[in-house]
Amino acid sequence: EEVEEHKKNLSSFGSSKDYIDAYLTEMEQQKSRGEINPNFSEFQLRVNISDLFLAGSETTSNTIRWCVLFLLCHPEIQEKLQAEVDDVVGRDRLPSLNDRDRRQKGKVK
Repeated sequence: EEVEEHKKNLSSFGSSKDYIDAYLTEMEQQKSRGEINPNFSEFQLRVNISDLFLAGSETTSNTIRWCVLFLLCHPEIQEKLQAEVDDVVGRDRLPSLNDRDRRQKGKVK
């Protein structure tokens, strides 16, 4: 559905707003030049998107897994981390992206 939506809204001005637009634009340019490239197809675009999504998901889950393992092996670091979260966020709510700016160079703002 996302690819179809991009195809409908693809700018004829040559400016791409994301990977899908750039890929579809290149496909159109190759087609207009009469080039036949089986590696540049809508099927391959879907495969690439899937690969990118899965690679990002696996990297994230592996990073979280190693962080948890590290904290389990080093409870003293876990205590420091918890103290920092408590100082910046508190215990009344969940952390949010807005909390990123509240901590700077070892000191809470």
